Amino acid sequence: MDLTRSKPELMLENMLLRQQLIVLKRQVKRPALSWRDRTLFVLLASRLGTWKQALVIVQPETVLRWHRDLFRSVWRRKSRPKRRGGKPALAGDTVVLIKKMAKENRTWGAERIRGELLKLDLRVSKSTIQKYIYQVRKLGSPKQTWATFLHNHATEIWACDFLQTYDLFFRALFVFVIIELDSRRLVHFDVTRNPTDAWVAQQLREATPFAEGPRYLIRDNDSKYGSSFARVAAGTGIEVLRTPYGAPKANAICERFLGSVRRECLDHFLILSERHLYRVLKEYRRYFNHARPHQGIGQKMPCSVSASGRATEGWRAHLSPSVARIASRLLLARAWATLIYPSRLTDGNIRPGQVAQALAVNELYDKMWLYYNFFQPVMRLAEKTWVQEEGQSARVKRRFDSAATPFDRLCATKAIPKELAEQLRTLREQTNPRQLRQEINELLVYIAALPCATPGVTEDVRLTLRTGQQDVASHLPVPAVARPITTLKRRGHAW
Repeated sequence: MDLTRSKPELMLENMLLRQQLIVLKRQVKRPALSWRDRTLFVLLASRLGTWKQALVIVQPETVLRWHRDLFRSVWRRKSRPKRRGGKPALAGDTVVLIKKMAKENRTWGAERIRGELLKLDLRVSKSTIQKYIYQVRKLGSPKQTWATFLHNHATEIWACDFLQTYDLFFRALFVFVIIELDSRRLVHFDVTRNPTDAWVAQQLREATPFAEGPRYLIRDNDSKYGSSFARVAAGTGIEVLRTPYGAPKANAICERFLGSVRRECLDHFLILSERHLYRVLKEYRRYFNHARPHQGIGQKMPCSVSASGRATEGWRAHLSPSVARIASRLLLARAWATLIYPSRLTDGNIRPGQVAQALAVNELYDKMWLYYNFFQPVMRLAEKTWVQEEGQSARVKRRFDSAATPFDRLCATKAIPKELAEQLRTLREQTNPRQLRQEINELLVYIAALPCATPGVTEDVRLTLRTGQQDVASHLPVPAVARPITTLKRRGHAW
């Protein structure tokens, strides 16, 4: 027992224990104490008068701070109000709806969103709506941002920029590109070694035929855009938007496209000449517009017609009227060739092989014969020359004559008798071109709705032709669009 031991011996033992604690304190910088240890320290210090001298691993101020925290937590818990039945929590769907309206309509405040919710019989307080608004909007952010402007007017905005690269002999080459913001479609590009103002203006003319272009065109502050470029843009009705200095994000979509061209195409080729670069970029444009998915439009292709989505739904709206008319004619010719030449189809199981389809194709040919010969004006190439301007590469200059229908051109040559010309002119005056075009479209829809031949079942062609076309149609499912009643028969004149 310590009572039987002498005082010098106890002092030496205390010195030895204190020295061991000092050594341990050197090894452990800050010992980890749990909340139970802290509570025990506070209770023992409240019962011991000399507790400050007994502390070794912590300071007295630390124990006092633990005591204040414990006192504060105890009384906070005692003063907490008792829970009573209140309003139920807001439904998750309502919260998602509030955030969506606040994000997509930046000019709407809490009171406006509250009014929209009342239309749906959803009663939410203004303070609750403000709480969720600030989760999707930054406090003090402007109502109209540059990203909002681009999103609202993307269908009417094009962007242009220059891409500089080098050939095998380290000579500079410049690529001028124009891209549509909404569909990410590469509208136009060209290559040159000397990009002058006149050359850039000519590229804008080629990208906007028949003065049909977008409403806005984004460009940077490059000196290559001069007065000629501004006059062409103004004549086409395009408002040029210049990006701020040192702000590439203002033309982010076009800058991203230039980066994609470098990473995916130009970094893998040794460019030999200007013509070689043009051929490489032409193949890349075909891939970029028709085969490459884009994240900004939901992994869709810019020129895809079959897929659904913002970039492809209403695909003709993304084209200029002249290009849309050409695309419609190409689709019409493709559908017609598919019906006349079924061997071109990729799937042999959907080849049209019934008499009803052949009769419908013949009727379609009769109507198209009238429409394209009487009412479809065309231009013929009159002259084709090569033009070499100073400082620019050679280009082809084509000159066309005035547009005229095949019938008018035939009458101008006096290759047919006057009586026959008068008969054909009378036929054209009695034919309504709008109604004829509508009947052609209805026939195309009708042919597409006809069922194909059943494999293993042979149709009796003689019986079908003897009973007539109406009897054949009566045994088939009714198509979505009824067949036109009026039938214009083709005149047997060889043009």
